[in-house]
Amino acid sequence: MPTGILRALSSAVLICLVACQHGPGSSAQRPQPDVVSARHFDSLLEEFTSGHFQRLPNAAVNSGLHAYDGRLPDFSPEGIRERVA
Repeated sequence: MPTGILRALSSAVLICLVACQHGPGSSAQRPQPDVVSARHFDSLLEEFTSGHFQRLPNAAVNSGLHAYDGRLPDFSPEGIRERVA
């Protein structure tokens, strides 16, 4: 590769890296997360995981929750309809 092209490419990469570090999305200018939003997300996460583990107890056991030991998913037609819905 000719020296001039290599030098131009190196300069372009360096400029991009510097611009990315000090751009509008830098950590100093990011808004702090809203505490209410974080709590809402935590409650949604808890609701989702508890429902998921109730429907698929083997996933709960694989995640280390031994309260679900010995349980199997409901593969009856009603259980499958509930999961699909």
